[in-house]
Amino acid sequence: MNGAFHHQISRIDISTGKETRFDFGEGKYCGEPIFVPNPGKVYPSLSPVEEGWLMTLVFDENTDRSFIAIMNTEAIADGPVAQIHLEHHSPMSFHGTWFGR
Repeated sequence: MNGAFHHQISRIDISTGKETRFDFGEGKYCGEPIFVPNPGKVYPSLSPVEEGWLMTLVFDENTDRSFIAIMNTEAIADGPVAQIHLEHHSPMSFHGTWFGR
């Protein structure tokens, strides 16, 4: 499976070109990240700051299980602030988004 999927999450500041990243490590492959805004936060247009959370599904081939990694968008390089471990693997083709009312 090596090379078939991504093992890092990156954030690129399109104004400065600065890139920050986190590597999940060998045998851990992440899927498409989803941005989750802070509840009640008003995001002005063209704001360089996007406070919130980044969520991605990670498959760990060492355990044959998946987990959801939750990361602070302002501190991607620090890695996940939380992980939700599943009792099984989830297909890497999984896509989704959440909507709150």
